[in-house]
Amino acid sequence: MERFIKVSGVWFTDSTMVMGNIAVFTSDLHGNDDQYQKLLRYASTQAIDTVILGGDLLPKNGPPNAYVQMQRDFLEHLIDELKEFKLKKPKTVVYLMPGNDDAASLQGDWDKYDGELYNNIHRKRFPLSGTPYDIIGYSFVPLTKYLLKDWEMPDVAGGFNESSLKGVRSEGLRLVSAVVNPKITIESDLDSKYMYFNSRKTIHVFHAPPVDTDLDVAKDGSHIGSKAIRDFIHSHTPYFSLHGHVHGTVARSGKFMTPVSDSCAIAAGNDDCSDKLAIITLDLYDPGLMRRKVF
Repeated sequence: MERFIKVSGVWFTDSTMVMGNIAVFTSDLHGNDDQYQKLLRYASTQAIDTVILGGDLLPKNGPPNAYVQMQRDFLEHLIDELKEFKLKKPKTVVYLMPGNDDAASLQGDWDKYDGELYNNIHRKRFPLSGTPYDIIGYSFVPLTKYLLKDWEMPDVAGGFNESSLKGVRSEGLRLVSAVVNPKITIESDLDSKYMYFNSRKTIHVFHAPPVDTDLDVAKDGSHIGSKAIRDFIHSHTPYFSLHGHVHGTVARSGKFMTPVSDSCAIAAGNDDCSDKLAIITLDLYDPGLMRRKVF
């Protein structure tokens, strides 16, 4: 088990901390039901108070003309699994949000059980039960080469390939041609008091990782994270931040945690193509005690 403690902005190892409100975090399951079963079984059998899912929750491999229906079908199945989980662990709180491969047009389907089985944290702030901290999520990622643009924005003004603005958006159960508005950026979208209010006592869950860190290393070794998110963390110093999106980054960099200014960014580095699930467990009262588990 890896233990770290933050003192005066520096993270040190420590072996004396006592667990409090225990959270498990992962992301990028992409409809891998075996991974969901492992996650919910773990959270059911361990002393877990909080489950946090950081986006890309629904399957992504399917024909374009059936993509949204495929995701809707899996979402119905996932909701059934969450109902069973909540029967076993009614006091465990689940926080989740979409990722860039999750169709935004299914928001109404998510809304049916929002506040009952889970809390959707995209751009929504919640007090973390039993703690003095808040949690808030943010699903948008910088422009990619992929077609679905529901959750993509230019990262900062300028410096992006205009061809990456073109793609599709979900509309009902269809995918329709769309062009991302180049004038609205992640940088400008995050420049909101609601997002950075009381950041030092807020856990920020970003689907995208901060750029040029151990958490955004692509297969080719390039860094594909967000400058805007890195600058946000640097400027507003969250209690800590959680990230996904770049599946194999932890395996490539060998690190699941990286300092950003006077804060700490953490990624599970889960790979939905693996038969193993990667999670982070940590104490919300003292995130210095954390562990990455792959099983």
